[in-house]
Amino acid sequence: MPLFGHHHKNEPDGFSGNIPAGFTGLPEFGQAEGWEPVPGQPFDGHLETAVHEITRAMYGAARTGHAVMQTGIRVGGTAFPDAFRASVGGRTVIVANAWTSIEAEVRYSTGDVRGVAVCAVEVPAVLPFLGIQSRRFPPIGLMRVTPTGDPGFDERFAVNAVPEAVPGVPSLDAVLTPEVRQRIMAHDDWVFWHERYLLGCVSPGVFRSAAEVSQRIGEVLGMVAAFPASAAPRQVDHSADDLMARIAALKSMDEGMAFLTRLTPADREQLARSGSPLAVLADVRTPQEAMARFRSLPQPQKMQLMMMFMEVKDQQRRR
Repeated sequence: MPLFGHHHKNEPDGFSGNIPAGFTGLPEFGQAEGWEPVPGQPFDGHLETAVHEITRAMYGAARTGHAVMQTGIRVGGTAFPDAFRASVGGRTVIVANAWTSIEAEVRYSTGDVRGVAVCAVEVPAVLPFLGIQSRRFPPIGLMRVTPTGDPGFDERFAVNAVPEAVPGVPSLDAVLTPEVRQRIMAHDDWVFWHERYLLGCVSPGVFRSAAEVSQRIGEVLGMVAAFPASAAPRQVDHSADDLMARIAALKSMDEGMAFLTRLTPADREQLARSGSPLAVLADVRTPQEAMARFRSLPQPQKMQLMMMFMEVKDQQRRR
């Protein structure tokens, strides 16, 4: 579920900067490797807002988290002028340079922009963290920091953990194994963010060469491959993609209940195996059964279902 309460449009509001010329790393890589350009929102609306907030923190403009207004800095939108997507080892990978206008709040400001490099890998699994961030940067969003028990790692990185009460979430130490932690510590300026089915890696400074892009893809895929198979399967099952697209189009709890009554037996099997909050209702066949099951769920699962539809309403309101 999103940690932040807004989503960017294809044309970001308030982007006032001029993107520097000469940064050809991504187009060079995409053309050489035959990757597909991705216009608009390259991460399907799932990571764009997180990238914006991470960029703010990396360049000294993090949100304060309280009512005191930040002065002296004006922050505009985030643009993704070059992004590319392909399947690598059975997983979707998306790479992009992101630019955010961050400028001094003075007259005749030149509209400075700050760039970050983003590599997102398909991980359609429930992970025990929302974010892992370098402590070089101020907290990003409402951090729920949970120590890993590794003093060296915890000194350099903060883990924004998912509440332990959420069903189906593996333990933090089961996913952040010594090998995974070692791979993360290969750099001291990384921020990872997991939302829906994408795990994004963001670092300050944009991709400047095809070699940099290739190296980052290898590093992030290596980290994902180090996750235990019980937490993140080695092969991504795309058989339920159509079903997940139909679920993503649902606009209200009532539509969700009606959707459940029309599922085929095959749909129900796919839904039960999926990571969707609706999976707990895969076997119900009438609205009455659905409501009875919903009322019997633990509060964390109820909240997951309600947040799923609250998120859809939020996106519609902001288009």
